[in-house]
Amino acid sequence: MNEALNYDVIIIGWGKAGKTLAKQFATSRKKVAIIEKTKAMTGGTCINIACIPTKVLAVDSATGISFDQAFIRRNLVVQKLNETNYANLANEDTVDIYFGEGSFKNDEVIVVRGGDESIELTGELVFINTGAQSILPDIAGLKDSNFVYDSTQLQELPTVPQTLGILGAGNIGLEFASIYAGFGSAVTLIESSSKILKREEPEIREAILEVLANRDIQLLLETEVVTVHNDDSGIHLETKAGEMYTFDVLLVATGRKPNVEGLGLENTSIKQTENGGIWTNEFLRTSVDNVFALGDVRGEEQFTYASLDDARIINSYLYGDHAYTLAERKNLPSSVFIEPPFARVGLTEEEAIEAGLLVKTNVLPVAKMPRAHVINDKRGLFKAVIEEGSNRIVGASLFGQESPEIINIIKLAMDNDLSSTVLKNQVFTHPTMAENLNDLFQ
Repeated sequence: MNEALNYDVIIIGWGKAGKTLAKQFATSRKKVAIIEKTKAMTGGTCINIACIPTKVLAVDSATGISFDQAFIRRNLVVQKLNETNYANLANEDTVDIYFGEGSFKNDEVIVVRGGDESIELTGELVFINTGAQSILPDIAGLKDSNFVYDSTQLQELPTVPQTLGILGAGNIGLEFASIYAGFGSAVTLIESSSKILKREEPEIREAILEVLANRDIQLLLETEVVTVHNDDSGIHLETKAGEMYTFDVLLVATGRKPNVEGLGLENTSIKQTENGGIWTNEFLRTSVDNVFALGDVRGEEQFTYASLDDARIINSYLYGDHAYTLAERKNLPSSVFIEPPFARVGLTEEEAIEAGLLVKTNVLPVAKMPRAHVINDKRGLFKAVIEEGSNRIVGASLFGQESPEIINIIKLAMDNDLSSTVLKNQVFTHPTMAENLNDLFQ
């Protein structure tokens, strides 16, 4: 093997934080190596197999577009973004792109293997940005059965299954249930616990259950699958209670874990957390001084926008005053793109009480909102949690159309310590969903 090639920066994984930093370093004339397994993943998980393609399908399934048309549009959107992301770095003359598997030979050397070839790299700074991967539960027969897919593989099917079973009723399971029900699949969600979204507001949970029932999405709670097998008629599941279920296709949506397989961490001094993520300090620095971990691979927040924010932390650490750290990250919102969508920021009422806060709440049904009548979708409700006396916004949960947009207004208010009265008295355009913040924060 030839002598290792040296770079100012090595980035393993083309995720949101990695590609953002790569562009910035290239603009500063740093010599950058970016490593990604295949060209198909150029730009990272979000644009190729996660956020963007699934939301294209979610939008189209809710608007009556056929699956064939939606499948074509999904692929065109992914192709466009993939090509754009590739060109964005390939056109930088200080950036070298390596397609292959990057792994640590030791704390200093990274080996890139592609086919029968390999090359060694060293870098002044190294960033691990390899994301997360689906968890396959330990169920007899699951690994070896046909017609079993994870969320990436299911999107590659060019046709809609007549019957779709989904293991897991978390965010991913709910989103795919909503998408495929919209395209005509008979969907069954199988959940081992007694509740879905058990960390969410009970009013929100009940409203989502009502929507699932009205959309004929079957929900099996406290159902533990013990064996799986397939034949020409489909995939067969047996539960601990002895019940049998058969589907054309089974989606495994039982969560995601840090994607550290193949990184060769065992050859390094890089420490991991109990959940398998890469440990970092508040500046995202690992236990090896020049190595940093970004995004989902840390085993914490699994959001593209959190990964982008990780890049801001790196900028603060390398070029700023060290003021922005993980500890300074505030009020990270989340959205579940079911139909209608659900979004949340801050604490629930129960969490606030457990934290020792004295709070007041307000629940506003979407059916009372003028905009809901205009768009003819009165499903859902909004809930706000406010601290007594100070009127500080503690949290909000929004289930209804446009909630992923509106939640950002509430986050902005919380980040800037604005009283709930600011939103109560704000002048919004009419008729919009945002104007209902006037009533929500009464």
